Amino acid sequence: MRYTTLRSFTLLLFSLSFSFQLKAQKVRSFSADTAAWKIEVLEILKDQDKDRATRIVNHIAQILSTGKLSRTDFELIVKTSNTFLKKRMLDLDAWEHWFRILAHMAEQEDTDKASKFHRDFEVFAAKNPNKAIRDYLSVIHGAFLKSELYNDGQLRWVYTGVFEFEFTDEPLFKIPATDLYATFRGDSTFIEETGGIFYPKTLTWKGTGGSLYWERAGLSRDSATARFSDYQINVSKAFFEADSVTLYTQVYLKEPVLGRLEERLSSRNTPESAIFPRFYAYRNDILIKEILQDVDYIGGFSVVGGGVFASGTTDAPATLVHFHQKKPQLIVRGERFSLKPDLFTSEAVELSLMLDEDSIYHPRLYYRIVPSQRIVTLIRQEEGLGQSPFVDSYHKLIMRFQTLAWKMGEEKMIITNINQGIEIPATFESAQYYREERMDRLRGLSNKHPLMEVVEMSKYFGSETLEADKVAQYLRINPQNGKIFLMNLAIEGFLKYDLNTHTATILPRTYEYIDNYLDKRDFDVIQFVSSVSGKPNATLSLLTKDLIIDGVSVITLSDSQKVGLFPVDKKIVMHRNLNFDFAGRIVAGRFSFWGREFKFKYDNFIIDMPAIDSMRFAVESFEKDATGLTTLVNVQSVLADLTGQLDIDKPNNKSGRKSFGEYPIFRSIKESYVYYDKPSIHNGAYNKKNFYVRLEPFTIDSLDNKKTEGISFDGTLVSAGIFPDIQQTIKVQRDYSLGFEMQTAAEGLSAYGGKGTYSQKLSLSNLGLRGDGRIDYLTSSAIASEFFFFPDSTNALNVSYSIKEDSKYNVPTLAAQGVVLHWEPKNDVMFTKNTISPFQMYDDIKMKAEGTMALSPAGLTGNAAIAFQNSEMKSRNFSFRRREFSADTSNFRVRPYDTGPWVFETLAATAYVNFDHMKGNFTLHSPAQYMNFPEHQYIAFMDHADWHIAEKSIEVMKKSQMPSSRMVSTKREQDSLQFVANSVKLKMVENYLEVFKAFEIEVADATIYPDTGYVIIDPQAEMRTLQNAQIIANRHTKYHKFEKATVKIASRNNYSGSGYYDYIDEDNTAWPLYFEEISVNRQGVTNARAQIKEEDAFYLSTYFAFYGKALLTAPEKQLTFDGYTLIQHACSRIQTDWFPFKSIIDPNNIVIDLPETADELNKARIFNGIYISNDSTTGYSAFLSKESPKADLELILAGGQLYFDKSMNSYIITSAEKVKNPDAKGNYLALNIKTCEMYGEGRLSFGDRTGLVEIDAYGTIRHRLQNDEITIDMWMGFDFHFNDDVLKAITQKLKDASDLPSADLTRRAFLIAINEMLEGKERQRFLDEFRKTGLPEKVPKPFLSTITFSDLQLKWNPETNSFLSEGLIGIGTVGKTQINKKVNGIFEIARKRRGDEISIYIDLGKKDVYFFQYRRNVMEFYSPDQELLDIIVNTKPDARKKEEKGKQPYTYTAGTRGRLNRFLNRMDTDIE
Repeated sequence: MRYTTLRSFTLLLFSLSFSFQLKAQKVRSFSADTAAWKIEVLEILKDQDKDRATRIVNHIAQILSTGKLSRTDFELIVKTSNTFLKKRMLDLDAWEHWFRILAHMAEQEDTDKASKFHRDFEVFAAKNPNKAIRDYLSVIHGAFLKSELYNDGQLRWVYTGVFEFEFTDEPLFKIPATDLYATFRGDSTFIEETGGIFYPKTLTWKGTGGSLYWERAGLSRDSATARFSDYQINVSKAFFEADSVTLYTQVYLKEPVLGRLEERLSSRNTPESAIFPRFYAYRNDILIKEILQDVDYIGGFSVVGGGVFASGTTDAPATLVHFHQKKPQLIVRGERFSLKPDLFTSEAVELSLMLDEDSIYHPRLYYRIVPSQRIVTLIRQEEGLGQSPFVDSYHKLIMRFQTLAWKMGEEKMIITNINQGIEIPATFESAQYYREERMDRLRGLSNKHPLMEVVEMSKYFGSETLEADKVAQYLRINPQNGKIFLMNLAIEGFLKYDLNTHTATILPRTYEYIDNYLDKRDFDVIQFVSSVSGKPNATLSLLTKDLIIDGVSVITLSDSQKVGLFPVDKKIVMHRNLNFDFAGRIVAGRFSFWGREFKFKYDNFIIDMPAIDSMRFAVESFEKDATGLTTLVNVQSVLADLTGQLDIDKPNNKSGRKSFGEYPIFRSIKESYVYYDKPSIHNGAYNKKNFYVRLEPFTIDSLDNKKTEGISFDGTLVSAGIFPDIQQTIKVQRDYSLGFEMQTAAEGLSAYGGKGTYSQKLSLSNLGLRGDGRIDYLTSSAIASEFFFFPDSTNALNVSYSIKEDSKYNVPTLAAQGVVLHWEPKNDVMFTKNTISPFQMYDDIKMKAEGTMALSPAGLTGNAAIAFQNSEMKSRNFSFRRREFSADTSNFRVRPYDTGPWVFETLAATAYVNFDHMKGNFTLHSPAQYMNFPEHQYIAFMDHADWHIAEKSIEVMKKSQMPSSRMVSTKREQDSLQFVANSVKLKMVENYLEVFKAFEIEVADATIYPDTGYVIIDPQAEMRTLQNAQIIANRHTKYHKFEKATVKIASRNNYSGSGYYDYIDEDNTAWPLYFEEISVNRQGVTNARAQIKEEDAFYLSTYFAFYGKALLTAPEKQLTFDGYTLIQHACSRIQTDWFPFKSIIDPNNIVIDLPETADELNKARIFNGIYISNDSTTGYSAFLSKESPKADLELILAGGQLYFDKSMNSYIITSAEKVKNPDAKGNYLALNIKTCEMYGEGRLSFGDRTGLVEIDAYGTIRHRLQNDEITIDMWMGFDFHFNDDVLKAITQKLKDASDLPSADLTRRAFLIAINEMLEGKERQRFLDEFRKTGLPEKVPKPFLSTITFSDLQLKWNPETNSFLSEGLIGIGTVGKTQINKKVNGIFEIARKRRGDEISIYIDLGKKDVYFFQYRRNVMEFYSPDQELLDIIVNTKPDARKKEEKGKQPYTYTAGTRGRLNRFLNRMDTDIE
């Protein structure tokens, strides 16, 4: 393939070369005779474009014939022509340019100048290659004739003024006053009101004056205007520069400024991305006061494209000074700032944030300020010097964070890191911070530490300023690595690096680090790491100059003395010189302090602690571990409310280089306290207000190595009135809490102000205030090994407890072991609770009690469960006396014998039991309470029960004014079955309930009436079957009643049975039905079913016979009939039969549901409609018929619902919506049983055999069955592809025919079309406008077709097997134009085996006759108007066609007069 291409190209070159050789052979030299010259020139040029060549040669020949060119000039022309021939420069464009220049010279320019040009050009042509000649001619031609200085197809320079051609040593064009503009790849530049000289040979424009604007960069003329002095442009370039240009602008500058201009055209120069023109001011000391509010500027100025910039140099950077309270606060310096109205930015600025005589400094940041918001943002970059830390000489900090933000005018600045999905901490460290690990990291794998090398190089070069190149030579590395070496140290804060000079100055930090490394000076390890989420790392107050640092979890002050700080809210307030405040925790050796208002003083290396909330510490363990060593254990007591001072280390030993064992030292300077109110100590029972140990002031040194036994405090126990105040030495107890141990005197200690007496051992620790001994109270005694004394009570477990009977208190005897005791001295009551065995009470009754007893001077009460006489009782308020007891509220249950089931229960009843009479009674408190029969699974909402202990029976009744006496089943399956009764008697031995006067029972949605009101309930809630009952369903509507019913009640929502029912028809005749099945569905609705046989001769009404099932659903007033019905009529040509249905039947308004859609009707084999038979030419109707051939033409069908309209003597079939609303959409079909006529209305169908011609029809249809006559009144849309010009001509004729009658749009058929085709609001608007004006001005879109017929009457003609129009034809629209006129004509739709044929004949008189005939996918059109036929004939065949996938292609064509005549003859008419 490559060979073929190369060969073809070689042949092409050969043929071109050969062509030129042939021409050269024909014309070897041009003649000096003008006529011959003309012929020869034409001969060599004509093969390229003969007509063009002839035209340009004739033009130059005409110029020669006028004598405007001298003989000398012509000889030069001939000579030049021969040069072209010799160089084989036969390019037609070049020759044309030359001839046009010659013509211009001859006709417009001075002959002397012209001659000079001809001579000069002859020399130029001889010396230069063909391309240079072509380019030169193009430039001269453009300058003379097209006002162009240059045009190479991409770059074009154009002038607008008048030129003067001159020739000195070379040709030139003087243009004293002009606009000059250039275009290049969609970009352009424009210099207005300039002047100058153009030198075409060098393509140089030397201009003077003029103005250039930045409009194409999006700036207005007021925003930027450049005014030129002298300037020069090479017009073959798309760029130029100009010096001494004056910029006039109202943006920031108040005075014009002198500078340099650069302009460049580019395809990428859009207003959004323009970077040209550019202006750079010469001065770099321009002062702009208030360039923004509270911001001054000094520096240079530039405009680059659409951007305005502040500019500077390394030595004189652009500077923005931000003022606060009229003083310089924030100063940024950089080489360039973008100054947009809504945003000032710079990629690299040097920051100085002034804090008194100190500052926060950074060498390279990204800067931005939003003027409208007055928000300044400075961002630390992650490359180069941008990585350097912030140096804060005020707070003495080195800071590493990313963003500093300030809303000018506010008294704070925000310091934060940018959250990019990863939380990056900000660090703030002391300027004297040093870690040997950092020193090692700086060294890396180098043999010599880089800081040492820097100092050695400083000595070697004799200067603290190092040059990168010399450093590279010294270190024997390449220059680039020398720069990187210095840059890395600058980033770490050891050098100050100048990016422009690539020099670095050694900072004092370098020498300090080396001295630290050599252990020659003190340093510190203070660093603050801020980790936050969703808030700033720090805030700088401009008012106080304090730095509030957030997110600080821990601060290490001394490694050697193990002193660390943990701010409670992770916040510190940094003051000048690294002094700071915080609240939280201080860890010093084994001691920890929590408090507020802590103040760290850097120089003294101490912490003032005016508000210590608590002090904790750890001690060596009492026992040694498996290795024989002691471990540190936290003391569980806390010293609280201290004031003191922590000396961390000696002030000159912050680094901990030397060891001072006595540090850290804590000094307490006032009384402090030990509290025992922690929740872990008996849930905070010892309130710190009145139970505490008070300690005297103390000093503890060696906080990191204090011995356990060396820690003690002088203190006094104040015990909240449990015992008198006790002085003791406070030490660490065995549970590692602070406390003491002691023994009471023999007489014991008065307890709780004399309420009782305690004797023997007493101790205090975090286990509480405890005793091992005896308590005496009233007539009781309690002995235990561990009493716990609390301010309001005493508790003990496993107590040996007894009460002696005493007539004073009227209590029985009581005794138990293993009792839990709780004594409340202030309330004068002692509670006891059994745990191991029950309390033994009432010796003769042998009552056992389990629970809590309360002894007080008022007697003995109990919250207990007691057991006696085959019963159990529980109460919280037993009152125990000698031979009786009572309870205001109690639970009681009983059974017939010891192992029998529980048969009766009460809850929350008042109880009274007398052991002398062996009787009990129980009374409920409220109507919401009930008596329970658990064996029979019923509850009774009755309020009183009498217990006959010996008879083993219980009578339950209502004594109070309770609202009802309900019996409710508790059996889960019975869903709370309930009813009202008068009383109940439980027979424990017989084991059943007798219920009296239960007159009605509500089950599911029904009410059931027992025959006598007497009901028996066996165990498991089994109610015996009811006989001769009555059922009302449902009980709300009472629509249905069953008599003589047998009912089995299963639950509240379920029953079953059978009964008798009466169906009442519209004539008020009762038809008795026996419902053999009455039941309840899952929704709780009563359903019933009766079976009706055909021989039962049952009628729903006079018009509908029925057999099948009658279904009853209680909420529905009407029954549902599911079976077969037969309509009653005598029309012999309508075949009907029993057909199935299922409908809810209202006897007074019977509506039977039918299938609605054609598919559903076909599936059910129910046919309702008017049809044309395919097997004959006759029509027929079907109404609830079983047969209809599928191939027959279905003119209309209906489905949905069936009913009988007495006023019309008609059975009606239509949609359910239309039954409810006659104006709803849908087809309608009526069979009049008196006239035997079928009537339909709605959408009409003429089949689907018209191909790509579409028919849409709506209206009415009648089938008179007696004479088989089918007539249609309709609106029809007739849509087909046709020529628009022909349709417009026909439309105009119809509109011009003013004598035509109007179509009748008030007909039912047209209203049906409106109703079916339009929706909602559109239909209503159409009808409103129709009623007002007779016809809406705008035709709705559904009414648009190629032709619509608004008034069309059709009749079926069996002889022609077609529908034929009767009377005039009403034309509604043609295209989008309304007509609505009646015309003479004929419309026919004929049924043919190969497809339907449609003929439309319209006669407006004379030659205004139009005939359309469609058959077999071809629409023929004929009119006596030949012009219309010519339009059809001249229409391209493809334009006449229409194709659609899956259908036969359609076309239209011109018809003939003969076909029209044959149609009219068939219609028994003729046309002249």
